[in-house]
Amino acid sequence: PNVGITYIPSYSHIFQVGFSSLRTYPSYWQRQDYVSYSDEYTINMGNPLLRPARTSNVELTYILKQKYIFQLSYYRVNDFFIEQSYQMPDELKLLYKSFNIDYTSNLNFTSIIPFSIGKWYSSNLILSVYNEAYKSNDWYGYSYNRNKWTGTLMTNNTFVLSQKPKVSANLMLFYRTPTIQGIWDLESNWGVNAGIRYSFLNDNAVLSLQCNDLFESMYPKTNVRFESQNQNINQNFYSRNITIGFTYKFKGYKNKTRKEIDTSRFGIQ
Repeated sequence: PNVGITYIPSYSHIFQVGFSSLRTYPSYWQRQDYVSYSDEYTINMGNPLLRPARTSNVELTYILKQKYIFQLSYYRVNDFFIEQSYQMPDELKLLYKSFNIDYTSNLNFTSIIPFSIGKWYSSNLILSVYNEAYKSNDWYGYSYNRNKWTGTLMTNNTFVLSQKPKVSANLMLFYRTPTIQGIWDLESNWGVNAGIRYSFLNDNAVLSLQCNDLFESMYPKTNVRFESQNQNINQNFYSRNITIGFTYKFKGYKNKTRKEIDTSRFGIQ
């Protein structure tokens, strides 16, 4: 079910309350009884006992002058299923297997502040502070109950370099303080995306250049210091990408949205 209420005492003040509840199913492959080897050290296993997760979400939103957004939200996922690496105690093997944990929850305070200077610069500043929690009574025989406050800052900036011809540039800046995920401790991370866009032929043609994760700093380093587990995980390799794009809109073209088929239960996105 999804329920939403909006109260508008004036167009300068808008209040919204929303509640939603959903059930998320493990993928088809996660529930199979299989064992596979990624290499001599890493094992992947399925778990036929995985249960569906149940999510409840509440959001309170205040919109000031139809542009400034302040939101308080809370969600809780019971029977949350998570896959985290486990160093086996009796042999030199690293095991990946999905388990249901008791729950995960997130209490989030977010504000979105737009800003502009004339017609040449516009920006959205997004500030977020949240408390994330994970609890499990049985993870390979261990139990844990962890939570941590985390802050994020992101700004999306657009610069209009020229009106004729139409040339604009974009710059995204992101920073997050250390956080957690299950038994993992994630270090602080930051990122920079930048691009430029050129429109011509009456805006029917667009040539663009985009570079994401300029400094390959977007993915945080992960450390595990929990009971017998001692791991250092660094996935921050080759994450930078550069894209050159060209699009042309023919006269009379209309974008048609096709109905998507839900294949999430089969592990296909």
